[in-house]
Amino acid sequence: MIKAIVYTSAAGHTKEYAELLGKKTGVKVVALDEADLESGCEIIYMGWLFAGNIKGCAKAYKKYTVRALCAVGMAPPSETLTANLSAKNVKDKHTAFFYVQGGFDLQKLSGLNKFIMSLKAKSIRKNLEAKDSLSPEEKSVLKMVSEGVSVVQESNLAGITEWYRTKAENI
Repeated sequence: MIKAIVYTSAAGHTKEYAELLGKKTGVKVVALDEADLESGCEIIYMGWLFAGNIKGCAKAYKKYTVRALCAVGMAPPSETLTANLSAKNVKDKHTAFFYVQGGFDLQKLSGLNKFIMSLKAKSIRKNLEAKDSLSPEEKSVLKMVSEGVSVVQESNLAGITEWYRTKAENI
C-alpha cells in the first residue's frame, strides 16, 4: 500500500505535480528531506531532472520501496525520452515509470543550479535559434528557456493516476 508521495523540487514544478497527485489519490505528500516515514514503506517518488538523472531518486530507493517513479522535466514527453529515462533511473523491475513535462524558470533556481541552467538555457537557445524552422516542440522549449514557462496541469498526470487507480492497490 502506497504510504506517501515523496518528491524533490527545485523550481516548484515537481512539488506542484506531487500536490496535484496527492489531491487526486488522497495520498499524503511530503518532501524527501522532510519525510518521516517508516524505512522500506511503499511510495511514489517524483523528482526533477538534471542531466538525465532524477534528483533524489537514489536516496529514495535506499530508504523506501519505490513503487512508481515520476520524472519531471523541461522537454515534451516522447516514447524515446521516457524509455531512456526509465533505463537510466529505474532500479527495480517492479517500479512503474512516468514522465511529465513541468517547465523551466531560471528565476526560481538558486546557486549552482541557477548557474549551470543559465549556461544550458543559453546553449539551447543558441542551437534552436540557429535552425531555419522549428517543430512545435522545439518552439515550446525555446519559449521555455527564453521566458520561463510552466506547463504543469492535472491532465499530465493521467498515466500515473490511472496506474494508481488500477495497479497500486494490488501490489
